Amino acid sequence: METLVLVLDTDTLPPSDRVEAFHHGLTDDSVPNEVRHEQPPSGLRARMAVCRIGGLPLLTMHSTGFTLHRTDRHVRRQRSRPVVSVSLQLSGGGPGRGGRAPADVRP
Repeated sequence: METLVLVLDTDTLPPSDRVEAFHHGLTDDSVPNEVRHEQPPSGLRARMAVCRIGGLPLLTMHSTGFTLHRTDRHVRRQRSRPVVSVSLQLSGGGPGRGGRAPADVRP
């Protein structure tokens, strides 16, 4: 495994730029999706780092709450470069959904 490279730390950005930077990190450098943020009193916070294991890119992240939504439009955008996304919840938790099945997402 290669070394983790920090690609985003929202603490280094003005609060007004954090949502756009977070969205860019999760959609442009990862899997296309729609991001909906929770509105914690402390504001949005996130740290993202990437590494590769062979040809497999891995993203690790610690952040305030958010929800990802993928639509048919997002999937169609990736037909030329299919991607499989796997998420592992290491702390925290909340509601989730895989396809049409609701789930309580916890470590």
